[in-house]
Parts: sequence; structure tokens; C-alpha cells
Amino acid sequence: MKNNATLCFPAFLIGTLATLFGGEIVSAAIYSITNTTLTVRYDDATQTFSVTETATGQTFLIGGKLEGEAVKATVTGRTIIVTQADGSTASLELRENVPFVFVHKTLRNAGTTTTYIQRVVPLTFTLDLRQPAAEPRTMGTAGLTAPDRRPQHRPDHQQANQAVCSSAG
Repeated sequence: MKNNATLCFPAFLIGTLATLFGGEIVSAAIYSITNTTLTVRYDDATQTFSVTETATGQTFLIGGKLEGEAVKATVTGRTIIVTQADGSTASLELRENVPFVFVHKTLRNAGTTTTYIQRVVPLTFTLDLRQPAAEPRTMGTAGLTAPDRRPQHRPDHQQANQAVCSSAG
């Protein structure tokens, strides 16, 4: 039985700078990826990321944090891959001519028993939209609505959204 569950969420992200002191590699690196619309930066030391609009240079997503403790980050093409302490991975990806950051989370069950996952929050962040909070609109099942007007999740849907991560065996 496969022991990985992959979740995909649109979001935003990150680039590369390594520091060397006295022959020791310090794990304080900035990883960066860019497309025609966005630049994503991931700070290895603080384990946070930000997203900047390329045309204006305005950073609008700040203090982004991926779920889990990061132990290693790498960049492949337009993707920043963050390996976590439990063996799970999170990746931040930019695609050409698409104004979104794609966030993929692969959960790993290192144990020998089935793990039931009740809730996954793959990332948290703060948006600085430089406008009053009443003006933005969000797109969801209720259409284009103000963030405070979106419908709440119904309890009967929480069970359907539950993920299961099984161990190999």
C-alpha cells in the first residue's frame, strides 16, 4: 500500500543565496524562483517565504510559513522543494504566464500503522493588498464574494474532506 498522500493548493513563492563562514556552510540561504508575473523567495533561516509582483516590485504576500519543520530546501527549475523533518515535502512552483504560486504537499507516514489526518493546513501567510479590507473579493462556491461573506464549511463535508495516509505493508 502506498504511504504518501499528495495535496495541491494554489498559493505563492521563493530563490538561491548561500553563505560560507570559516569553511562551515551556514544554512541561511534565500531560494528564489521567478516567472513573468511573480517572484517567490524562501528564507531557509526563518523558514518563511514571500511573493512579489515582478512588474511593480511590490511584495504582497509576507511571512508565508509552510506546515512542518524544514530541514532542507532545493530549487529545481521554477520549483522550490522543502524537505521536512518527518520526510514529508512541500514545494512552491511557478509556471510561465500563470499569476499563481502552486503549493504541493506530500505527506509521509514513517510509522507502521495507518494514520488518519483530520486537518491539513499546508501554509499560512499574510496578504498586504494596499487597500481597505472591505474591497477585495474571493472566488469560491458562493461565487465572487467579500471575504467575510463566504459560506462556512458544513460539518457533513468535514468527513468527506478527511485524508488518510496509510503505511506500507
